[in-house]
Amino acid sequence: MPAKHAKSRERKTRRRPGRQDKPYWEMTAEELAEATAEFDKEFSIADFGPPPPEALARLERAMRKLARPLSHG
Repeated sequence: MPAKHAKSRERKTRRRPGRQDKPYWEMTAEELAEATAEFDKEFSIADFGPPPPEALARLERAMRKLARPLSHG
């Protein structure tokens, strides 16, 4: 398998810290409450830091695609 595909598979299988291995629909009410407690608080812009360079590069590529002129047909 090429390294490119192995890396994308690795990215998909990584779990966030503190995340349960069990899907939400198989959890008991207590497990579900614990697993989703992080979503009980409001999100604030202050909770986030600056975007990583990879995200900025992806945004710039997307913005360049949006900036292309429309053809008049």
